[in-house]
Amino acid sequence: MARNTTVVCAARTWTQVTTNDATAIRLCNLGSLALWVQASSSATPASTNGAIPLLPNEVIVADLLLTELFPGVANPVRVFVYAEEATRVSVSHA
Repeated sequence: MARNTTVVCAARTWTQVTTNDATAIRLCNLGSLALWVQASSSATPASTNGAIPLLPNEVIVADLLLTELFPGVANPVRVFVYAEEATRVSVSHA
């Protein structure tokens, strides 16, 4: 299912921002602190190792495939966000 919304992410926990398998995603950090973006095949990430830091108002554009953003992750189809404080993330994927 496609998604185009703002997701509220709880503090100090991984929040899945995809509603189903995705091949590309557009994300924007709407919060005031950096957050971490990680992809997986389905499981919640165990740590921020290999995650992409996303600063406030920074955007990951959808013209890059998840396999290009996370080449070391086998079958990266789900995306998760981790933040030290509760935050909001703008998300769009097909």
